[in-house]
Amino acid sequence: PSGTYQLYLYLPDKYASIADNPAYAVRFANSGVWEASTGMNKLNASVVVSGGSTPEPPQPHDDAIQLPATLNKANVTSYSDNMTWYNTDYFDFGPDDAANLDRWAEWNGRYRDCLRGFLKSGAEDGPELVLRMQGSPDLYGRRGSDASVNFITCHDGFTLYDLVSYNEKHNEMNGEDNRDGTNDNRSWNCGVEGPTDDPEILHLRKRQAKNAFALLLLSRGVPMLLAGDEFLNTQFGNNNVYCQDNEVGWLDWDLMKDNEDTFEFVKKMIALRKAHPVIRRNDFFVGENSTGYPEMSFHGTIPWDFQPDQPFLCFGLLYAEPAKEYGLKKDSFIYCAVNAFWEEKEFFLPELPGGHTWRIVACTSDEHGESEGRKPGSSLHLQSRSLVVLEA
Repeated sequence: PSGTYQLYLYLPDKYASIADNPAYAVRFANSGVWEASTGMNKLNASVVVSGGSTPEPPQPHDDAIQLPATLNKANVTSYSDNMTWYNTDYFDFGPDDAANLDRWAEWNGRYRDCLRGFLKSGAEDGPELVLRMQGSPDLYGRRGSDASVNFITCHDGFTLYDLVSYNEKHNEMNGEDNRDGTNDNRSWNCGVEGPTDDPEILHLRKRQAKNAFALLLLSRGVPMLLAGDEFLNTQFGNNNVYCQDNEVGWLDWDLMKDNEDTFEFVKKMIALRKAHPVIRRNDFFVGENSTGYPEMSFHGTIPWDFQPDQPFLCFGLLYAEPAKEYGLKKDSFIYCAVNAFWEEKEFFLPELPGGHTWRIVACTSDEHGESEGRKPGSSLHLQSRSLVVLEA
């Protein structure tokens, strides 16, 4: 949309002393210079975007981003105060456009908004979810999925646990009558606003947090986690803690003991992602590979029965990983069955080549144990708002 946007550029740590050094000026040909924040490896600039009030379809910006020679080997990450629509694909990078653009990544606000909506049973977010988990080819087609920094929470806004514990922000302590901070949180408190001792709600909140981690770490693109989310840190509903140098804005490390199961779940999902390069592929290839299966495919509760253009709350994600192409010892398959519906659902597992059997490696509910074997083509029942990850 039209307006003035604040853009931020992050550089690797070795460039942390860029403040006041003109050699590191990142220039817009028409709009000015990105200015250094003193003592930080961050640059910022205001850019005026003119045009219609409708954000879709996005139009290329008439400005050119000019990276200085001193940064010609740096990989850079950018984000905007309007992450939903900002995209550096819409800028011109001058004579070395392709080479310069390839070094940029950016926080994907569309990913954040879509995942938040789907997690709280937003069926209308289903069709977009397919694109976001593919690495957002509609947004970063000029680069690759590594240009998409996927996240659900960040330093601005709710923590992940607050996202599943509050419907509204609670910023009264900030002294601005709760006017500061965004109102567009796309959160759901699971039935009670804030703290509760109801065991069913507490279990649901923990499931929802694990669901978020699993979807994030099974998406193509670069995952970004907010510190403390892995042990369910809370800011007590405050979504703008810049002024809270106290227990509201601090990490409560004692929560690690209380939520060790969530911490171990996150470690497990990270290990799974590291073990399977098919998830981390940088281009947008989803076609058939040497396994005889599509490399990345989406399914309904019945394999291969899926309509990606229709709203949905239940789906399966299948990765087919060929050993030869990825330098591994054997072909592997990963399947994630997701039930974002409010009632139990039955899922059928995809058939596999001979010699392969499904094995459960992660589950966000207590229904299915790890290492539990499942025959290809068999079914399993998923509790409401839960998911299971299997490997073969």
